[in-house]
Amino acid sequence: MDQVLVLPRQAHKKGVDQLSTKIKVALVALVAIVAIAIPVVNAQKSSGCGQIKDGVLTIGTDDPAYGPWFDNNTPSNGKGYEAAVAYAVAEKLGYSADKVEWVKVPFNKVIQPGCKDFDFDINQVSITDERKKAVDFSSGYYDVSQTVITVKGSKIAGAKSIADLKGAKLGAQVGTT
Repeated sequence: MDQVLVLPRQAHKKGVDQLSTKIKVALVALVAIVAIAIPVVNAQKSSGCGQIKDGVLTIGTDDPAYGPWFDNNTPSNGKGYEAAVAYAVAEKLGYSADKVEWVKVPFNKVIQPGCKDFDFDINQVSITDERKKAVDFSSGYYDVSQTVITVKGSKIAGAKSIADLKGAKLGAQVGTT
């Protein structure tokens, strides 16, 4: 799963503290965020949706906003990996932190086509071909491997491919990858 910014297209504290060093290192990599800034603005202009509020950058995210991505379900405090990335993008776009507004957006609304009530969304979203038809994605800023968890010693404990899972009873969360 890639962590990406989702752009509209037309028609837990301990964990956060432990990640602070990683966040600082990741912020060094934010030079690449400049590459995100131009597509954010261009996508808004080309979509016909326009900016939500003049002089304000409106950023959407899920509710609840979990750690380590956000701290204490409060994106505006700037703590957590995605909050830090979002504020870095805002800075590259010329917005100070006091000119950033956060809106809580149900996940399914994020990936629906059409204009949104945010300028961009920052969320844990897997990029799929279907979703690419509905929204524009930035370059990924965090890669996550998908995983199957099983009981040690089970018939599928050593699975290396989807084919190795044939015949197994599996459970999965609905509406996510």
